[in-house]
Amino acid sequence: MKFRADEWKTIEEAPLLISFTRVANPASAITTNATRTWADLNNDFLPQESELGALSSSTFGQSVITTRYDDEVPEVRGYNWEISTSVQHELMTRVAMNVGYFRRWYGNTRTTDNELIGPEDHDPFCATAPIDSRLPDGGGYQVCGLYNVSRAKFGQVSNVMRLSKHYGEDKEVYDGVDVYLNARLGKGIVVQGGTSTGRTLTDQCFVVDSPQALLNCRVAPPFQTQIKVLGVYPLPWAGIQTSATYQSLPGPQITASRVYTNAEVRGSLGRDLSSGVNGTVTVPLIAPGTMYGDRMNQLDFRVSKIFRMPGNRRIQANLDLFNALNASSVLAQNNTYGPSWLRPTTIIQGRLVKFGGQFDF
Repeated sequence: MKFRADEWKTIEEAPLLISFTRVANPASAITTNATRTWADLNNDFLPQESELGALSSSTFGQSVITTRYDDEVPEVRGYNWEISTSVQHELMTRVAMNVGYFRRWYGNTRTTDNELIGPEDHDPFCATAPIDSRLPDGGGYQVCGLYNVSRAKFGQVSNVMRLSKHYGEDKEVYDGVDVYLNARLGKGIVVQGGTSTGRTLTDQCFVVDSPQALLNCRVAPPFQTQIKVLGVYPLPWAGIQTSATYQSLPGPQITASRVYTNAEVRGSLGRDLSSGVNGTVTVPLIAPGTMYGDRMNQLDFRVSKIFRMPGNRRIQANLDLFNALNASSVLAQNNTYGPSWLRPTTIIQGRLVKFGGQFDF
């Protein structure tokens, strides 16, 4: 048996110089765009002042530095620590297994604090999820922990970048275990493959400006496993070699964000949204890391034939069959709740046959 403990290591992440100089440059501090809600009440297609909501930025068109860095931030670098350890063992002749554990975590992260707004400047409200069998428990539940800034503070910005540790624990940790098998069975037969199981946990349960930061502040998804296997088998006649690869990957995460109008939340909020009667607010209906789509399973196949020629030259002819099972797994989908929610935006490529060759001389 062999045991190897990989070294501890730290990788310092120096902040980009440009990220500091841009903040300090007055020319870059000009607010060049802002938004206002509008309802054309008299149907004249012209916005009147009485039809417009509040301006999203109170410094629009002005050269006002709205984001600056605390003196401590340029002097303290972010970092990440990583530890890994693995065990290798020969199970039998020409068959070996490797098991490894990996852990990575980050420190000296930064947080933006709008000094003109505090938790006391926000009012709580709830929103009701639609009735939908695809939502948890069929929908119809209350999503609370939502907050809207007061009308008096709407659009006010004076951001300071500080280290997160001054507000609370900012955690991002990856844990994973890899299992790998390598078997060389003689007569050119090779089998390799294994699994990789892991997750990334994030925990940012502290309030800087809005108490809504506590909503879904801790995301601990389930450990998910990737499976990958490769096999090579030379046929005992005519110098033909076959090979196949199989992989099974977790499905994409499913989320649902729905846009609610002022009328839909006004009863719970007790007032109009700070952006005005035509304002909207986006509400997450599904906690992150709790729902996932179907796994992606893909099988690829290859047949190769080598033709040897004088002078150590040879030609290798290949026939490749990608996605041999013609799976139609979803790789990404629309996560905005509405008529197109969960509509696939990317699916695995369909079955594909490819002819190829290689000439060595």
